[in-house]
Amino acid sequence: MESPGIVLGFYLLAGLTLGSGGLVFLARNLLHSLAFLVISFLSMAGLFLTLSADFIAMAQILIYAGSISVLM
Repeated sequence: MESPGIVLGFYLLAGLTLGSGGLVFLARNLLHSLAFLVISFLSMAGLFLTLSADFIAMAQILIYAGSISVLM
């Protein structure tokens, strides 16, 4: 059984991922949309860390969040 902190962190990161993903579509400014996309990718990497998938989390940060921040 997982500890309550990990479960709470998972649900908080899931809410952050869904919220920032929705704000990507609602943002009118392109830079705001890209910033919300970076937040979404970073919180998704946090989700992978709570699931003990360290390699996928680091790949998520380096490939996706890194490329979007370079695009900015």
